[in-house]
Amino acid sequence: LEIVKKFSEVGHSGFSAECATQTLEKLLRFENLTPVTLGDFAEVEVDRSLWQCKRNPKLFLIPDKRGYYSVDNKEKIINFDEGVNHARN
Repeated sequence: LEIVKKFSEVGHSGFSAECATQTLEKLLRFENLTPVTLGDFAEVEVDRSLWQCKRNPKLFLIPDKRGYYSVDNKEKIINFDEGVNHARN
């Protein structure tokens, strides 16, 4: 309730409230707001050769370290170098 109170005190317009709500929802779900980098996976080895992202716990590094996938869609690989999505073979 404290978050709702603070949000209402800002005095958002309809447009800015929508933008702020989308950002707040991502933060509350522990999602990243900016692109994930290889460095975000450093130091968090959850199992042998299984690296979890520090910034978004749904993301895991692929073994060759050229990209990552989300537990929500393991078939969609995000490539670090190209910044595009690739279907997993």
